[in-house]
Amino acid sequence: MKPEDQAEFNIAVRSRERNTVTTASARVQLTVEIEAKSSWSNDTTVAQIDQQALDEVKGLLGRIFKLAKDDNINMRIVGEAAIVNIELKSSKR
Repeated sequence: MKPEDQAEFNIAVRSRERNTVTTASARVQLTVEIEAKSSWSNDTTVAQIDQQALDEVKGLLGRIFKLAKDDNINMRIVGEAAIVNIELKSSKR
């Protein structure tokens, strides 16, 4: 299993006694990579790309969290957002 496919499971099971019901719950924590779809011009600074990409992804996450909330799914961000790659491509006009 690759590290990005691994998930942490915390399972709590109550003791099984007479006239009781055993329940279990699980919480999964994973790392998600989201591609920012914005485009930038030649005079855009790396700092601007960083900020705009983070803002774009935060907006996408806001929509995802709203959908989850509408379906009674509890989600939260537990780590810091970080730019992992900026790819520059040049092409002739």
